[in-house]
Amino acid sequence: RWHCSNKLIKREHCKTATLKEQSLEYCFVAAFNSVLARKEEIAANYAECLDAITDDSALKARMDAIQQETADITTLINNLLMNSSKQRGSLDDTNARYEQYMSRHETLQQEKLELAKKISLLTAKRLLINAFLAELAKHDGPLTAFDPLVFQATVNYVTVNEDCTVTFLFRDGTEATQIIEKGVRQYVRRQPKHNGDTPTDGDSGEST
Repeated sequence: RWHCSNKLIKREHCKTATLKEQSLEYCFVAAFNSVLARKEEIAANYAECLDAITDDSALKARMDAIQQETADITTLINNLLMNSSKQRGSLDDTNARYEQYMSRHETLQQEKLELAKKISLLTAKRLLINAFLAELAKHDGPLTAFDPLVFQATVNYVTVNEDCTVTFLFRDGTEATQIIEKGVRQYVRRQPKHNGDTPTDGDSGEST
């Protein structure tokens, strides 16, 4: 059984209904089949746009430029340190140039890290989408029963909404929302019991 954890984390009573696992499975089958019915359309759309939405060529070009500029700065720093003892100029001027070079070097390294993260995200996105499309291609007909392997291969995460619907976010970014038709019980706050009292509606049934 699935229920909101706010009452454990924030000590609050959540308005979202308790959801039985079987109901979640029914919803997944319906959501997956709704996506599966459009698999040819989805595959065609990605054939046209996948390269564009996961294109990292500009990021890699900037990465190469940073590598070159970093190498140039390293050379400047080495030359500065080697020649500092031979120069009659101010030590303050040498230190100022050194700090300037190092500041630029650190800025480039930070930008390099951010670019690496973006490139990794685009690579992961391409892999997820291709894996999702491959999973859809395996199915010639709709699912007739819940399959945990299909669930794991296709679903990114699930959101249970207050209006007794559940939204599945699939690994390619596609969303599908289904009404939870059974196995749902809205939260009812328990009433304190006293000796000799009969259970209230909030005390009966399954715990949330």
